[in-house]
Amino acid sequence: MLDFYLIPDSEPTPRPEKVDELEYIGGIDEVAYTRLIKKGIIENRYEYYSDFRWSSKEVKQIAEYLKNKPNDDSDINILKTIIERTLNSKTGIISLCD
Repeated sequence: MLDFYLIPDSEPTPRPEKVDELEYIGGIDEVAYTRLIKKGIIENRYEYYSDFRWSSKEVKQIAEYLKNKPNDDSDINILKTIIERTLNSKTGIISLCD
């Protein structure tokens, strides 16, 4: 599972033992993640098994892109939920694969 956490843009990437201090906002399994890449929703440079971050600016760009996507796609809806939670917090996202 690729887990997503809120993290302020100004915060450094936490050590593994400090991740529990971040707010968990959702996760995406590998199958759904792969489909999101194939659909062009997530750039393929963000590998499932590699931890990555999206700044608050990138989150806003993704949110804007998702506005025009269908609401009947379960993969997109999972990502939309994660992005919406992030927009409300005005932070970025860090993703960690467990």
